[in-house]
Amino acid sequence: MKPVLIHIEFTDSIFNFPVSHAKEVLKELINKKLDLKLHTMGLSPASFDEELLDLMICAGFNEVDIRGRVSIRRDIEKSG
Repeated sequence: MKPVLIHIEFTDSIFNFPVSHAKEVLKELINKKLDLKLHTMGLSPASFDEELLDLMICAGFNEVDIRGRVSIRRDIEKSG
């Protein structure tokens, strides 16, 4: 019997930055109709809206960790 993957954890420190990319990823996961349990290690409150929340729920997210704005600003400055 082949092993089945059902739980995926995104370890990106800011999964939803940029938010447009996160939404594209979520839409693809939804279109694949996979029955997954998803989790992310970093969700930025600065790039969060109701559409993103709806997509995350539809894609199978059942856990998120939210980072504070100070660390997000520092990450953005380092990448720019």
